Amino acid sequence: MRAREFAAKAHASQKYGDKPYVTHLDRVAELAKEFGRPELVEAAYLHDVLEDTLITRAEMAKEFGEATTKLVEAVTNDDPTAPRKERAKATYPKILAAGEKAIFLKLCDRLANVTAAKKEGNDGLLKMYRGEHEAFKDALYGNVPHLGMWKLLEAALS
Repeated sequence: MRAREFAAKAHASQKYGDKPYVTHLDRVAELAKEFGRPELVEAAYLHDVLEDTLITRAEMAKEFGEATTKLVEAVTNDDPTAPRKERAKATYPKILAAGEKAIFLKLCDRLANVTAAKKEGNDGLLKMYRGEHEAFKDALYGNVPHLGMWKLLEAALS
């Protein structure tokens, strides 16, 4: 898939734990497919590109169009140098404003991160995600059709 290749190249120098970063992107894309949203696989592969690489918004829009770029922008932290809690506080309203697709994408990302941390026995990351969970859920849980994903996330955090 073109989005996977683009994102893998953009993240080529980065790691996800001790694995290539594309490992995380693959899992986010797999979750989108597993939960019946194959139309969001492209955005799943690209979801960290604007935040974590040198790729610009214009470059992404040229390659993947405005709809995908806007969705990726919605889940992108605007100031990666700000403390994590502040980044989340600023990003959650953007995700909500962008709608259900952005919430779904962020939930796929969080579920991928939490399940990877649990599988690897990374107690530090799990503790961080547990500490953030109430604010994450308060901000993004609503009348959206992702109850199964929320249940899996909460099970992985337990």
